[in-house]
Amino acid sequence: MGSLERKSEKGVMKQKHTKLQMVLEIAAILLILGIIAFLLFRWPSIPEQIAGHYNAAGQVDRWGDKGEILVLPIVAIALYVDTSGESYKHGELVSVGSKGVLEKPLMPGKYAFNTDAGKVVLVPTTNIILKWNKTETGDHKYDENLTEVDIITKDAFEPSLPLSVVMHIDYKQAPWVIQRFGDIGMLVNQSLDPLVSAYFKDVAQTKTLIELIQERSAIRERAVLEMKEKFEKYNLQLEEVLIGTPKTAVTDSQIENILMQLRERQIAEEKKVTYQKQQSAAESEKSLREAQAIAEQQSFLTKSKIQIEIEGNNGAALASKAEQEFLQIIALAKANASKIRLEGEAEASKESNVGLARAQAIDAQAKAYGGAEYRVIQEVTDKLADAIKNSKVDIVPKTVVQMGDSETGSGSTGGNSTVMDTLLKFITLDKLGVSLQHISEPSTTAQAIEALSQPDQGEHQHKNTSAAEQNDTEKG
Repeated sequence: MGSLERKSEKGVMKQKHTKLQMVLEIAAILLILGIIAFLLFRWPSIPEQIAGHYNAAGQVDRWGDKGEILVLPIVAIALYVDTSGESYKHGELVSVGSKGVLEKPLMPGKYAFNTDAGKVVLVPTTNIILKWNKTETGDHKYDENLTEVDIITKDAFEPSLPLSVVMHIDYKQAPWVIQRFGDIGMLVNQSLDPLVSAYFKDVAQTKTLIELIQERSAIRERAVLEMKEKFEKYNLQLEEVLIGTPKTAVTDSQIENILMQLRERQIAEEKKVTYQKQQSAAESEKSLREAQAIAEQQSFLTKSKIQIEIEGNNGAALASKAEQEFLQIIALAKANASKIRLEGEAEASKESNVGLARAQAIDAQAKAYGGAEYRVIQEVTDKLADAIKNSKVDIVPKTVVQMGDSETGSGSTGGNSTVMDTLLKFITLDKLGVSLQHISEPSTTAQAIEALSQPDQGEHQHKNTSAAEQNDTEKG
């Protein structure tokens, strides 16, 4: 594929100029006229052989005829008077007959072309592989000046990263590429090399060396997506980006140590997986041996299971029996509790009834004595007399004058007839505050003493009366 660049045959374009443009136009004309005047004035004195080129040391390495000097005014005049027409703007493609890059490229084939009027620039329309590797160069020679990209990783390593980029130039875009870059060599050296190098330097600063190696696939995919947009701005199609292994100088072994660590880590991971497989195999073998042992002892295991079931049934029976006994004990306890409760209630009822009967008897006795006061006096007197009688301490002379009638005799002890008893009873009555003034006659006194000396008979009669009344009440 060729892109044609031709010189224009049209005249000078006429247009209005600004003041700055007028100044530049006048300066260009004066410069051209000065060059021509200088050559005309000095032409006879110019030697026939003049220096045509100087090397880097300032020495002449080529001589030529003085007629070569005439190229300077010719080029100056051509640059000044040559245009591409009134409608031409910088950066645009031109049609046939105008100076510039033709918008219609020449397809492969033979053409009658005046090489003095133009130049054909070949543009490969097949995939181009550019290698950023100084030890490798493609047949197209476009990458002969490319070297590995010097990067600095996040962990301060400084390796060189070899790259390969596969790109394609569409034949319809070939004129635009030539218009913008001149030729493919300038495109690669002045545009693609800085672009690709800067991109991977930026990526390397965000990755450690190990990450750069381990995540190479992800970095490559990301580079294809992001760089494809940048290539499209240059009318190029990016097909693929290939990333090599980072390299260092021969004397630098740091990256090799990192790679060795990665290898050892991978070996450790593989060993771990191997050990897991071996462990699984050992467990499977263990299960197999256990199954074989179980099969060999199956008869014994069956008997053991039956025995276990028998023992379980016996245990369940004993547990059931114990539960029944427990329930029986609870029932007996409840029955005993009910019995005790009922007996207590009966005893309480008995005590309550006895107490009521006794209270009624006491009330009857109190009424018989003429009031509760006389009954209390009788009780206290009896208790005091019993205490003196039962005491072993002699509080009176042992010789006591017996008082009694002729009927009872001197030896009778059936009644309370001693002088001491009578005297104590009177003293007690006096101490209790009972007035004895109304007892004036001996018969009355004797009756009072007899009444006080026979409390048991009155109580017995009272009890009989109370019992009779209670019986009558029950019958009613």
